[in-house]
Amino acid sequence: MLNKAATCPEIKEKVCDDEISALPTDLLVHILSIIPTKDAVATSVLSKPWRYIWTLVPRLVCKDTKHTNNGKSVWWFLEQSLQLHKAPILEHLEVKLRSRCPDDADVGKLILNAVERYIR
Repeated sequence: MLNKAATCPEIKEKVCDDEISALPTDLLVHILSIIPTKDAVATSVLSKPWRYIWTLVPRLVCKDTKHTNNGKSVWWFLEQSLQLHKAPILEHLEVKLRSRCPDDADVGKLILNAVERYIR
């Protein structure tokens, strides 16, 4: 079987375009708001334009899925992510820990930070 590109010089191999990055930021934020927070944050490594899109997501759900470190990784993530978070309104903040709350967790600071972001 012959390759069409080889037999027809006018047909060129199509390079895969990054069409999703061309979508409006509001739509990208909406898409990221319906996937798990950890996956939305992971998109920050895709490219420079994607680095901070997750910070506009108005919904943060953080779950401690392992019994390691008594949930410290979740609290560290929350403290760091809320410092970077830029959404004008935080519609939803959910924190679930499987193990007990870490001794150094500043719950008051977390609540104050959420209130300052006009949490609903």
